[in-house]
Amino acid sequence: MMRRLWQWFRQDLAIKVSSILLAVLLWINVGGLPSASPSSLAPVQGTIAQVPVQWRNLPPDLLVQAVEPSAVSITYRAAPSVADTLSPSDFAALVDLSHASAGRLAFNVTVSVPPQVQLVGVNPSRVIFTLESLEKRSFPIQVVLDGTPQEGYRPGEPSLAQAAAEVEGLARDVARVQGVQAVVSLQGRAGDLRVNVPLQAVDKDGRPVPGVTVRPGSVQVSVSLELWQSKEVPVIPVFAGLPAEGYVVLEAKVEPATVEVKGPAARLDALTQIYTRPVSVEGADADVTAQVAVDIPQGLEGNPQEVTVYIAIGKGP
Repeated sequence: MMRRLWQWFRQDLAIKVSSILLAVLLWINVGGLPSASPSSLAPVQGTIAQVPVQWRNLPPDLLVQAVEPSAVSITYRAAPSVADTLSPSDFAALVDLSHASAGRLAFNVTVSVPPQVQLVGVNPSRVIFTLESLEKRSFPIQVVLDGTPQEGYRPGEPSLAQAAAEVEGLARDVARVQGVQAVVSLQGRAGDLRVNVPLQAVDKDGRPVPGVTVRPGSVQVSVSLELWQSKEVPVIPVFAGLPAEGYVVLEAKVEPATVEVKGPAARLDALTQIYTRPVSVEGADADVTAQVAVDIPQGLEGNPQEVTVYIAIGKGP
């Protein structure tokens, strides 16, 4: 009996062993060992709050003043293993402003989600942008000399490395700007001065205008501080026209005969006399007396600025 059983077992041994192994594997797969729950593999739905609203393609002449709301909530579906790792930085809420104009306008929100994540919705789907117009204007730069230089020194005409500056800002702010100033301090200074000074936009009262940008932000200013001296210079009277027929100019004199002129030493050294404005003697048959201005060269100062001219008219030979 045992011999027959052994002979039966030895027949087709490979097939019998394979059948046993296959049965064991089938048992393990079907119910012999625990398997993953189907519910643990199914996608889950979640919401990410406070995703900031971003924008692109903003026209260069517009400025975003406000976004309402500034963040949105995004609902998604994803596998649990993916959902557990998500944060607001993984999402993007974008608004295209390429066709925007100034005002308070609503725009659709476009959402970008990571791979293996399905977008369900965004709340709100539209946001309100407050957009204001930007304006640029060019202004000549005005140099303002401030402070007192060393005693006896006076500033010459300042020169600028750049003559104009551009002011940019909201249209309503730029409209308040009346000029651009470069303030140079001369306090205690002497000789040649070359400094870079900041530029500021000012209103009609000379007060700074906030909220605007000045380009460039600074400018180089050169000022020559020269030592001034004084000198008494003779005054030469000038007359124009012809006296009446048979009359001639006998004499012309001025009172006072000299004026005090102040200026840089080099210019005073070259100044030997100055003239009055012309006094008309056209058709005169008697003496002419006139109060006239003295023609002080530009950049110098004279005292007094007016003199009295006496012109004697008499019969000719």
